[in-house]
Amino acid sequence: MKAALFYEILHLGLGSSLSSLRGFTCKTAEVRFRGDSEEDVDVVFHPFGPGVYAAKLIFSNQSHGDFVIDIRGSSELPLPDQEQRITCPIGLNHRVELLVTLENVEKMHTLEWLARYLLSRPELERISMSRLLLASEMSKILALHNSETASTNGGGLADRIHFRVECNSAFVKVPPVIEVPLKERAHERPMEHFNVPLTISCDTPGSHHVDVLLIAPDDLRRIQLECVASVEATTPSTVYSMKAHEESRQLNGQFSNDCTTFVTDDWSKLAHTQSPTNQTDLECLLGGRIDIKCRVGRCVHTGGTDKSHVVTLLLPKNTLPRRQVYRVETDVPARVLSFPGDHTEVVTQPNRRGEYKLAVSLARSGTFHGMLVFSLVDHELTEHRPKHRLHYELNIRIKSAPPIGTLEVVCPCLEVKEIVLPLKYPDLRTGERLQVMLDGPDLSGPDVVEVDTDQCEYIAQYRPTRLGTSEASLTFYNRFTSEFWIRLILTALPPLPITVAPVSCELGRAIVDTVKVENPTAQQYQLNAEITNPDVYSIESFFMQGEEKEYHVTDNGISLLPLATLRLNVAFQPQEYGEELNAGEIILRCTEFRELRVVLRGEGLLPSPTREVTVKSDVEGTKRFSIPFANPFPYTIEVTHYVTAKKCKDALLERHLEAFEVVGKKSQLLQAKQTTNLPCAFTPSHMQIYEVVFNVGVRKLSPTDGAPWKQHEIVWSYPVKGIAVMRGFQEPSPRTLLKEHVYPCEEPTPNRPARIEGEARSSTSFRLCLNLAGYLDNRERCGEEGSFTWSFSVQTSGDDLLDAAALVNVSVKLRRESCTVDPMTGVANLAFIGTFEPPRSFEIMATLSVTSVIGGEWQFPVFLQARRTELVESKITFFSDNLHKPIHRNLLLDSGEP
Repeated sequence: MKAALFYEILHLGLGSSLSSLRGFTCKTAEVRFRGDSEEDVDVVFHPFGPGVYAAKLIFSNQSHGDFVIDIRGSSELPLPDQEQRITCPIGLNHRVELLVTLENVEKMHTLEWLARYLLSRPELERISMSRLLLASEMSKILALHNSETASTNGGGLADRIHFRVECNSAFVKVPPVIEVPLKERAHERPMEHFNVPLTISCDTPGSHHVDVLLIAPDDLRRIQLECVASVEATTPSTVYSMKAHEESRQLNGQFSNDCTTFVTDDWSKLAHTQSPTNQTDLECLLGGRIDIKCRVGRCVHTGGTDKSHVVTLLLPKNTLPRRQVYRVETDVPARVLSFPGDHTEVVTQPNRRGEYKLAVSLARSGTFHGMLVFSLVDHELTEHRPKHRLHYELNIRIKSAPPIGTLEVVCPCLEVKEIVLPLKYPDLRTGERLQVMLDGPDLSGPDVVEVDTDQCEYIAQYRPTRLGTSEASLTFYNRFTSEFWIRLILTALPPLPITVAPVSCELGRAIVDTVKVENPTAQQYQLNAEITNPDVYSIESFFMQGEEKEYHVTDNGISLLPLATLRLNVAFQPQEYGEELNAGEIILRCTEFRELRVVLRGEGLLPSPTREVTVKSDVEGTKRFSIPFANPFPYTIEVTHYVTAKKCKDALLERHLEAFEVVGKKSQLLQAKQTTNLPCAFTPSHMQIYEVVFNVGVRKLSPTDGAPWKQHEIVWSYPVKGIAVMRGFQEPSPRTLLKEHVYPCEEPTPNRPARIEGEARSSTSFRLCLNLAGYLDNRERCGEEGSFTWSFSVQTSGDDLLDAAALVNVSVKLRRESCTVDPMTGVANLAFIGTFEPPRSFEIMATLSVTSVIGGEWQFPVFLQARRTELVESKITFFSDNLHKPIHRNLLLDSGEP
């Protein structure tokens, strides 16, 4: 067997220009390669800034050298930390103070993940008590030597952070650097936020997206601004601020009446707003606030219709001697707010108040905010230049109509419940397409449904992820049909127990069965396993269906991934005959659905004969061996062991039984789950094969222990095969006998190991004459073909990395030449001829084992030596056409290894 190769892993990380923390982390210290196997090494890429990252993964071995894997990583700008929408008038300088949290939340999440990945449990518990301590410890682990986080006050901890500020827009001015103190004053608690001043000056109307970057060592913030520049805007304002990655929702208005208009008929009492500096004759006034509250469906207010809520707005009185014409504009979507008759102008006669009607659609529910602007247009001027603008704030809230029905849905966690809704709304017509909105947890379904028949159905799916009761809704809408919806009451119950098919196994043995746990939801669960009968059941490992890698259960529990199937490899080892005492449960606990029970059932069967045990001993010698036996029962038993013969001729029956002897006590008591070794001795008298059965009988001490048995005793049978071994001798040749007679030596030739020698990468013929001493039955069969088999086994070699067994089998080829038996002594002489073709040089001490089909094994020591050849097989010649120019030739080295 080839030895395993150990490689030490050295990680040399190179950061990017924006980060002093390494971009790659590898916690694996060494890896072992066996033969042609492949091993996985996990490398984590965690950039703290945009740019290109590089690292080298070095595999080092003292004997085989090093090899390097280059790793490249590229990172882009992160998602915005926060988003703000700013409305500003054209031509004005608008100063904004952005409020930014001092702690980089995304960076802290990354450091926490790396801490759980790299640190041990005691270290993690120590630093998890403080986020500041966690960040400090992880920065020390990941930082390079030239860390940019050094203090500015003499080498201690830094008392301030310097952010470089960048912006991708020309009309937004930012300071080049912001210095943020970590504390407001000495001996005060740390700051939580800091301000970033911006100056916005936009001359182009429209919506502009701006990115503001705050860059510090290992800290990058991205703030996204939506600057809305409009000629109607009179005062700059920040409409809303929200965190990034969250859904933008309209703010819910508070209303006391269905329709309230706060206006006045006196121009002098209207509030003035800021006017552009270059248009002193343009007067901007705030007319008031209009709050509209209604419900989907037929409007019950004055002037309302079946599909709209109508509001009549009175403008301030026209005090001029001529009429006034206003152009009407709004930023509320046209599907929500419309002008009856598509009139976009309103005329105010002298000494009268102009009237203007607004129609709010009641087809869909929602909350909307916007502005309604009346711009005065002087038709006597050719430029149609506005004299003043009148602004109204619009707050519209359309409540949903009562649901057309309520449906209660009950479903266990980790299950899927189909919700079938027949669509029988009166206004529905065949061929219409309805938009569907699902509002509620764990609901899924198509966004559009087509009404094709009178019995149309909509099918949604409910996949509960946690216990509890919640409300949800299914809303249907199209442009021809008013919105209607159905209230859903969702109840999530604990998961249903999983009942596994019964398994059976023999007493004293174990089998592994696979238990399947499906997760149809998009939620990931962390499960902690508890086994109610750990003496019978245990979780060997687990894996995800479709993956080959298996994992062992640790203190971190078992991860059940979203939309995946978990498979548990459960080992079953029965502790009783029959089904009693062999039942159990695996309880998978988590915080979301409490527990999932896996019901297990098994049956213990009577033991069958085990695999044959082989023992070898020299003739007339004694070999002691033992049979291990474990008490599988949960109570004390009486064990009796004895030897019986297998089927053989009556004449050899006594010889087989006499060769084996039970050593020590033949009966003993074993406590519950106790293990013992039952000793036995093998003493062969003839060169033959001995076959017996070692039996272990088990009885109860009390009939009331455990479950009832069908028989009085349960027996375990272990077939034993004994082989008689004799150290054979090499038969000397006549020349060798003459040489030893003339020049005697200390050790006779037959006792010396046989030597097979030759040069590497060459062929050498040899002949072996072996003496098979010992008594043989059926000696007339010795000359038959196939009556003997032989094989080499390796005792030692000079090189630990040498696969000696494979090398010997390739180098030595044997063929039986003859076999003769002395009729007087019964001793067989076996002659071999062979070839020695070593592919490389080596020295190996091996054993040639010769086995007879009629019994017995002879062992002969053999010394194999392959000498190094001095022949030069080829030359490599290099021809140079130009000085200082490299020349390349391909060199193929073939070691000839098997």
